[in-house]
Amino acid sequence: MTRRIVIGIVILVAAIVVGWMLLQPMGRQDDGTYPPPDADFGSVVTIADARIALPATAGDPAAVLFDITNRGQRTVFLSDVVVEHGGRAQLTDLSHPDPKPLDTVEIEPGQTLRFGPEAGRAVLTDYDEYVVPGAAVTVEFTFGNGESLSVRAAVEEARQDRGAEEG
Repeated sequence: MTRRIVIGIVILVAAIVVGWMLLQPMGRQDDGTYPPPDADFGSVVTIADARIALPATAGDPAAVLFDITNRGQRTVFLSDVVVEHGGRAQLTDLSHPDPKPLDTVEIEPGQTLRFGPEAGRAVLTDYDEYVVPGAAVTVEFTFGNGESLSVRAAVEEARQDRGAEEG
């Protein structure tokens, strides 16, 4: 083989390898799951009693209800709530006569916030047929520092007399 043919083959092989590498997803683990949050963060912020209350009327928004506790020494900011088989839930302050959407929720050290019908909740407007009474879905909570925690939430049927206001 001539020198030009060998150089051409080497360049072709290198181009194929580089092209293949560029098409691979970056930062993805082999099993396709997200890395778990820092173990320390999971002990600093805890989420309990997570559930989704479906509305009394089909097609109305559902409520994502939970208790969140900051056991750490610094303030944390809840910035996003995403529901499996749904989408992003809008954090909402219901303590005012006119409900107010929130970008983040501040949780002071030692504070427990209850997202229930009285003061606030995450309102889920988009969800599919897998979000039914008796099911359990994963809810991912993302914080201002980039950490996230996932919990399983039971899907509940709302009582007819109170609708999604049930807590």
